[in-house]
Amino acid sequence: MATINSYPTITPKSGDLVLIVDTSTEGNPTKTASVSSIATVANSLNLGYTVYSALLTQENAEAPVATVLQQTISGTLTWSRLGPGSYVLTSDGTPFTSNKVQVFVNNGAPISTTSSIKWTRASTSQIGIKTFAQSTGLVADDLLLSGSIEIRIYS
Repeated sequence: MATINSYPTITPKSGDLVLIVDTSTEGNPTKTASVSSIATVANSLNLGYTVYSALLTQENAEAPVATVLQQTISGTLTWSRLGPGSYVLTSDGTPFTSNKVQVFVNNGAPISTTSSIKWTRASTSQIGIKTFAQSTGLVADDLLLSGSIEIRIYS
């Protein structure tokens, strides 16, 4: 058997596998885990929450387009448009637990001075946001320009 320092050192990629010992398993506890799955667990342990952080832009009658900055919430998250100024982020799982979700959201600049935004936890799988034109107080499109959203789910 080779000594550990005889192996080359690399910068791991998210899909690389790491050997681990599952202490809850008897018999053959040696298993593998991806670097990204270890990072997700480590992040949630260190911060006490998982996170979705993105920049949002919405134009015309389209769903918001997200530039994802960080995503440690498990599953796939998808934006859709329900109607003018009404959008929903849907998970293919149920991560949005009652009394465990915190959302920080803004419209972005420079239009944030002429509009407002509200969010709601619609269900365990959906977060809704609505944008309002301040001139009318009505929901309206085209009010997100590199807006910021961060969703935290506490353990």
